Amino acid sequence: MKTIDVQSFIDERPLGRFHVILFVLCFLTIVLDGLDTSAMGLIAPSLIKQWGVSEAELAPVLSAALVGIGIGAAVAAPAADRIGRRIVLACSVVFFGVFSLAAGYSTNVEELFWARLLTGIGLGAAIPNCATMMSEFLPSRMRSRAVNFMLCGFAFGGGITGPLAKWVIPTHGWQGYLIVGGVAPIIVGILLAFFLPESVRYLAASGKHQDKIAHALKRIDAGADFTNVIFVADTEVQVKKRKFSVAELFSEQLRGPTLLLWVAYICSTVTLYVLSMWLPTILQADGHKLEKMANTMMWFNWISGIGIFISGILMDKFGPLRIISGYFAICTIAALVVGVTGARGEILMALLMLVAMTNNGACSSMSTLATQMYPTSSRVTGAAWVLGVGRFGGIAGTFLGPVLLSLGWTMTAIVSWVAVPAVVASVSIILIGLKIPGLLRRYHSAPTCIPSNQQ
Repeated sequence: MKTIDVQSFIDERPLGRFHVILFVLCFLTIVLDGLDTSAMGLIAPSLIKQWGVSEAELAPVLSAALVGIGIGAAVAAPAADRIGRRIVLACSVVFFGVFSLAAGYSTNVEELFWARLLTGIGLGAAIPNCATMMSEFLPSRMRSRAVNFMLCGFAFGGGITGPLAKWVIPTHGWQGYLIVGGVAPIIVGILLAFFLPESVRYLAASGKHQDKIAHALKRIDAGADFTNVIFVADTEVQVKKRKFSVAELFSEQLRGPTLLLWVAYICSTVTLYVLSMWLPTILQADGHKLEKMANTMMWFNWISGIGIFISGILMDKFGPLRIISGYFAICTIAALVVGVTGARGEILMALLMLVAMTNNGACSSMSTLATQMYPTSSRVTGAAWVLGVGRFGGIAGTFLGPVLLSLGWTMTAIVSWVAVPAVVASVSIILIGLKIPGLLRRYHSAPTCIPSNQQ
C-alpha cells in the first residue's frame, strides 16, 4: 500500500474543468450574498414611502439579516467541520433562498424582519463553507487569489443590484426584487448538491471514505491510478478531533490572533454597512433619483470587487497580513484627505470609491486569511465565527447610519469618519503578524498557522 497526501496531489496538478465548476458555483453563491445585502439598501426608500416608516424604524429590518448571519455562522456553519462541507453548503443556500422568497411576500415590518433574519441564517452558514471548499480544493500556489476572486462575487452581486433594481422595482415593486433574489439561490443550492463532492481534506482528516476521496480526486486527474492507495491529509490534521472545533479557536496559540482578527473584521464591517445600507438614502436626501442611486451603488461595488481581486493576487506574492494592513492604511489616508480638504463633488466621489476599494477589499480578504490561519479540523468554524462576529460591526453600522443622518452629517463627514475604524483594523492585523510570523510569507511557502498536533 502506498500513501498519497491529498493536498500534495492537488498542488501537483494544473487547474481543470472540476475547478471551473467549483469556482462558478461558489462564485454564484457569493454573488447572491452581495445581491441580497445591497438589495435592502436600495429598496429602503421604497419601503419608507410605502409603509410610512422612518429610517430608525426600518433599521432593525435592515440589520435582521446580519443578526441571522451571526447565528448561522456561529451555530450552523461549524456543523460542516463535523458532518461535512458539501451538505451544509447546499442546504444553507436553499434555506436562504426560501426565506428571501418569503420576504418578498411580507406585508409589514414585523413579517419582513423575521424573513430577513432567517435569510441571514442561511447566508451565515453558506459563505464560510464556500471559502473553505475553494481553499481545500485549490493548489496552494494560487489559493489566495482564487478565494479572493470568488469573494469578488459579493461586489459583483452588489454591482448588478443597481441595474436589476432599475428593471424590476418600477414594474414589480420591491417585492419582485426579493422574489427574484429567492428563486436564484434555490437553483444554485440544487446544483451544489448534485455537482460538488465533499472536501477531500475533510474526508482524509476523518481517516475514512477512501472511495469517496478517490472519486473526487479522479475529477481533478482522471488518469490517476489509486490502486492499493491510502489517502492521508497533512500532519496538521493527523490527530484526533476535538469534540468542539470552537475550542481550537481559543487554544493558547490561536487565542490572540483570533481576537485581533475579530476586531479588524468588526471595524471593516461597520464602515461597509454604514455606506452600503445608507448611501442610497443619503443620496436621496440630496435630491438624487433612483437612477443616480443605482449607478453610485453599482460603481461602489464594482470598485470594491477590483480591490478584492487585486488583494488576492498580492497576498499570494507578499503574504496576507502585509496586504490587508496596507489596504486599511490606504483607506485611513483617503478618509483623512476627505476630512482635511472638505472634498466635494467628483473628488469626494473618487475618494469614496478608494475607501470602498480598500476597506471592502480588506474585509473580504480577511475571510481568505481565516481559511489559512486555522487547521482543517476547525477551518470552517474559524472562518464562520469571523464572519458571524464581524456582523456585529454590520449591525452597528446599520444602526449608526440613521444616527449620523439625524445629526445632519454630510457625505464628507461620514467618509472622513471612516479613518477611525480603519486605523484600528490596520493595527490589529499588524499585531497578528507579530504573533504569527509565518503568515507574513507567501501562503504556499508557509505552513498553516498552528498545526493541530502542537495544540
